Amino acid sequence: MIEFFNKPVVKYGNFFCFYLDQEILLQKLQKLIDANVGKLDFQTNIQGQMTSWHHFKEEPLFKDLLNMLIPFYDRFKLEEWKEDTAMLSIRDAFASILKKDGFVEKHSHMGSCYSSALYFDDYADLHTDAGSFKTERGKVITLPGWCNHWVDPIKQDVKRYTLVWNWNPVNEEIVERDKKDALKLQ
Repeated sequence: MIEFFNKPVVKYGNFFCFYLDQEILLQKLQKLIDANVGKLDFQTNIQGQMTSWHHFKEEPLFKDLLNMLIPFYDRFKLEEWKEDTAMLSIRDAFASILKKDGFVEKHSHMGSCYSSALYFDDYADLHTDAGSFKTERGKVITLPGWCNHWVDPIKQDVKRYTLVWNWNPVNEEIVERDKKDALKLQ
C-alpha cells in the first residue's frame, strides 16, 4: 500500500542579494518602465501593469545594469563558469508596476536557472517557499528558477516598480555549442 501525505519541503539553492547604488540609472530605468508598460497589463500572474516579456532584453540601459552586476555574480563561481569569464544568457527581461490592490500570484520561472529582480522601493516584500525578503530601492534579489515566489496585495496608494530577468549562466564553450546547434536546425 502507498501512503500519500503532505509534508512541507524546502528546496535549497543559491539566493543572491546585491545593492545597486546608481540613482541616475535607477531613475532612467524607472522612466523606461513607465513609458513601456501596457503590453501585458493584468494578463499574466502579475496583477498590475507590465511590459512585454522581452522588452528590456536589448535595452542598452539594461545591458549597462548587467555589466555592473556580472562581477558580483562571478564571485559565486557557478559551475558553468569554472575558470571562464562569467556570461549570462537572458531568457526574458520585463518590468511591472503594482498599484493599490495589485499583487503577483505564486509562480516559478522554470526553464531558467535563475530569476533576478531589481526593486525600486520597499512597498512589498518578496515571498518565496524559502522565506521572505525585504525589498528596497536598488536591491537586486536573485533566486533559483524553480523557487515559487509571490507578492501580496499592495495596501498603500503607491506604485511598486520591479525589473525582472530570467537567466542561465553560460561560458564560451556553451555559446559556441549553441551556435553550432542553431546552424544544424536551419
